[in-house]
Amino acid sequence: MCKLLYSQNGMRLTSIAIHGRPAATSHSVQSGFARGVRMGPVAAMHKARQLLEGYSSLPKVLVLDLDYTVWPYWCEMYSPSDRPPGLYPEASAIIDACRERKVIIAAASRTPTPDVARAFMHKLGLDVKFDNIQLIPAANGYDSCSAQKDTCHLPNIREATGWGYASMLFFDDEMGNVAKVARLGVCSVQVPTSIGLCLKTFSEGLDKFAAQQQAQ
Repeated sequence: MCKLLYSQNGMRLTSIAIHGRPAATSHSVQSGFARGVRMGPVAAMHKARQLLEGYSSLPKVLVLDLDYTVWPYWCEMYSPSDRPPGLYPEASAIIDACRERKVIIAAASRTPTPDVARAFMHKLGLDVKFDNIQLIPAANGYDSCSAQKDTCHLPNIREATGWGYASMLFFDDEMGNVAKVARLGVCSVQVPTSIGLCLKTFSEGLDKFAAQQQAQ
């Protein structure tokens, strides 16, 4: 399959073949930002707070994929010295509002370039907002035999935080990851790559988490 390559201003430059990685989207980073815009940062923060206040039972741990979940690109398309294009418009407000409610924030990424992901998290101010960061690449690119999130990332997060799977809410753009992690008992939600982690999907995740808690 082909992966699109973008410059830092979001313009498409070329495409390269990436084997074993699901296609995320056919549009540019720039259009991804445009489709994801719902409200300004202040309004998004207010709405995120309102959403959280509406639930008596919140997840203890919010687990987030990075590429095409928190930010609208694959970080392996860049180098650690590059300036990251940014985040999905509403992702930061969701993370900040959860932190205010003492929800633990964890990252679970299979990126083949953890050095780039780590550098981008630092430049975007995310490294100080995430309590646990699992950047574990697969052994041979995006193979299906190693570094699976249900066997590596989530068990590490459970051990580090002390919270069980039933207390976690997980967001990822790849359905394969969502299905595998859900089998652990984690409330798992797929995010649309066009808008990433947004208030609408976050609300759906909170609804699903509340329903699972009531069913236990």
